[in-house]
Amino acid sequence: MEAHSVTCNATKGMEMKVIRTDRLSKLLSPDRLVLLVYGLYAAGFIVGITAVVGAVIAHMNLRCQDEVWRTHFRRQVKVCWWSIGWLLLGGITIKFGVGYLVLLAWFTWVCFQIGTGLNKLRKNLPA
Repeated sequence: MEAHSVTCNATKGMEMKVIRTDRLSKLLSPDRLVLLVYGLYAAGFIVGITAVVGAVIAHMNLRCQDEVWRTHFRRQVKVCWWSIGWLLLGGITIKFGVGYLVLLAWFTWVCFQIGTGLNKLRKNLPA
């Protein structure tokens, strides 16, 4: 394994140099990884497993050294966990009719999160 100072995958205990352990971070820069995760989240509305893949990528990159990209990964992880909660709540309450409103609110919120995240990514701003 090679040690690099510019990457978003850190292992515990490493201060100055970071070891890249996955192939994806070798292929894509951090900004492209952020863009990929937003795209996977959006595709998750059609093919749900892509959102799970996006969440895994975001979790793997939470220790990104660059503050801008780290905030985007944190935002994506936050969207993942809140989505799990809202989907469970919507699924449980769907038999009462309220679940449809919960799921609609969740869909709207996730679209807003993806849109604002992409807009800030385009401007190179923290999420």
